[in-house]
Amino acid sequence: MYDLKFQKIVNTIIVLGTTNIKNDTIFSSTKTPSFQLLGHKFSREEGHGVSNSLWLTDHDFYRELDGKMTSITFKLQFETEDRMNIDGWKKMYWVEWSVYC
Repeated sequence: MYDLKFQKIVNTIIVLGTTNIKNDTIFSSTKTPSFQLLGHKFSREEGHGVSNSLWLTDHDFYRELDGKMTSITFKLQFETEDRMNIDGWKKMYWVEWSVYC
């Protein structure tokens, strides 16, 4: 039996602007360490990358401009990485491998 751990890491968050808003990187793992959004705590070295994702979500922001409520629409782009840690898999693999060789 293996102890399976999972984590979702956020590497980048970018505001994709419209005519009213310019593109703006609000988080990037190239400048600061990426952060864990979900799952178990384990180091990058202990885990194995299983997938990378790029997803977009629409947002409306309402603001009063010149006495009128104005809607500003923008998208948020998230770049994420899913990682897994399977405790003991290397040990079990080498034991099984040595039996068959």
